[in-house]
Amino acid sequence: MYEKVEKIINDWDPIELFPLAPKDEYSQEINKIISIVQENPNIDMNVLAKGIRKIFIDSFGENLIFKNNEDEIAEKILAL
Repeated sequence: MYEKVEKIINDWDPIELFPLAPKDEYSQEINKIISIVQENPNIDMNVLAKGIRKIFIDSFGENLIFKNNEDEIAEKILAL
């Protein structure tokens, strides 16, 4: 599952770090997202989207997040 979520997050690249950053730049955030999904098997897309946004704000700060489409990302992750 990690590789699939990693691809979704890296393709999304909410901080616009690629191609300069290493492929594992978002590994901590990816692990947190996977934990949320595994701990809450019936999680709703909106709740996951809010969780994803909070994870990235906690890691990078609100001013550094350039993309605001967590709903799409949550939907892709829940479809895995």
